[in-house]
Amino acid sequence: MKKICFGLQLLALFLLLGLLVAARAEPGAQVDALHAVLIKAMKHGGTAAERTALVEATVGGSFDFETIARVSVGRDWQKIGADGQKRLTELLRQLSLATYADRFDSFEGQAFVQDGVVTGKSGTVVKTHILRSNGEKVSLYYYFRNGRIFNVVADGVSDLALRRADYGSILRREGFPALLTHIERNIDELR
Repeated sequence: MKKICFGLQLLALFLLLGLLVAARAEPGAQVDALHAVLIKAMKHGGTAAERTALVEATVGGSFDFETIARVSVGRDWQKIGADGQKRLTELLRQLSLATYADRFDSFEGQAFVQDGVVTGKSGTVVKTHILRSNGEKVSLYYYFRNGRIFNVVADGVSDLALRRADYGSILRREGFPALLTHIERNIDELR
């Protein structure tokens, strides 16, 4: 009986350790899955709509669009109300899908390389780079919070910071409806 109890305790310990390791590896695995689907979309080619369909589940499940929307509009988040928040969040999801489908449209030997995962107090960063067929490297750092990506920094340029500056300017000059129109126009141009 003691051997069975000890065996169960040992099994429970291994399962717990496995869960802890898997939890730490999760952001890296998410980024690997994102990169794999981007390669698949590039190899597929096809139309923007076809590539969007290929990346939709992975991009939609990997990114925290509500946090992206909230940070993008800053203190105006509360002012736009629940309906505005939902609309902005959905538009940013559509914009991300359209952007990925547009930018990753053909395969020319590119490869994604994961350089490491760094976890700190404010979240996890998955450091990667894309290696183009001409040997050029573009660094891509994925910032995670609560298990999902909320920012991508490409060669030192934060997508979220650019978005916040652009959207804040539109909000101050023209208001929230104009911001929604601006994002809708961006989506249409990418499609």
